[in-house]
Amino acid sequence: MSEVLQTLLYGLLAAASPGTLVATLAVLGTRRARANGSAFAVGFVLGQSATLAGVLVVGSITIPTGGGGSASAALELAVGVLLLAAGFRARRPRKPRVVGGSSRAKRFLERLERVTPRTAFSIGVTLGIGVKRLIITIFAASTIALASVTKAAQAGLGALYVVVASVLVWAPVTVYLVAGSTADEFVARSKERLAARQRQVTSLTSLLFGLVFVVGGLVQLL
Repeated sequence: MSEVLQTLLYGLLAAASPGTLVATLAVLGTRRARANGSAFAVGFVLGQSATLAGVLVVGSITIPTGGGGSASAALELAVGVLLLAAGFRARRPRKPRVVGGSSRAKRFLERLERVTPRTAFSIGVTLGIGVKRLIITIFAASTIALASVTKAAQAGLGALYVVVASVLVWAPVTVYLVAGSTADEFVARSKERLAARQRQVTSLTSLLFGLVFVVGGLVQLL
């Protein structure tokens, strides 16, 4: 699988986060939606970009040259196996919640509904780094570092990853900046629907991307 296609897949994998989209829609549902949404998107993209740049610099120094093809294929296969395991795990029935209890995700969304632009920026940076997103970014940066391309091409691959990985943040914010308050009802309705189906969407995307990465890795190794 080519470096461009691999980077694109990692970007799509990072972007396929229902929680990130729900958080974006929650920020767009606040009273100062334009300012909060813009600050959130800028913070998110900066957090994602800084993470990739940092990991890529370390990877370029520590990863030896040569043998990149087999190493990249093995990395791809490992990612696929992990995604399949995560997808099947997400399909397991969840334990019933305590009546009257409030989940961490619900409390987080309630906090987002009261943010200021400064707070929205800080939360955006944090989510742009994220634990799960950091792991995916490490894999993406490793693929870019292993690629036998110039530094300029690596920078291009990095930019491609950031744009795709953050599409569910900057795209809704951009649409809202154009549409304005006419999109308020759609934003609120979409947030509720996606929040209710977040676990199912996560499971489906993990299984789908896991299958793609496993097949791609095996094709390169065999």
